[in-house]
Amino acid sequence: MCIRDRLYALPDMKIILLDVLIHDAMIGVRAKVTGTQSGPLMGIPASSKAVDFAIHSFHELRDDRIAKTWHLEDWLGLFRQIGELPPGLANRPA
Repeated sequence: MCIRDRLYALPDMKIILLDVLIHDAMIGVRAKVTGTQSGPLMGIPASSKAVDFAIHSFHELRDDRIAKTWHLEDWLGLFRQIGELPPGLANRPA
């Protein structure tokens, strides 16, 4: 999901940095996203519910530039707060 879609779904979105850890050429970032789901999100209509979910990013530097990034977002935590799964996920077999 691109950032433009997230901004439309959560127009008041804030990203709050909680921790930044640096070890040699590796950087870890722990943060959280807050906002109100005011637009459709992955096929889920606007709920007007406040959400707060975790994000984590890990970056590998090479020559003072980011060479690789691993990024995780707690979408299941967000869906639980909204009270709905995206269409197609709710009825999938385990």
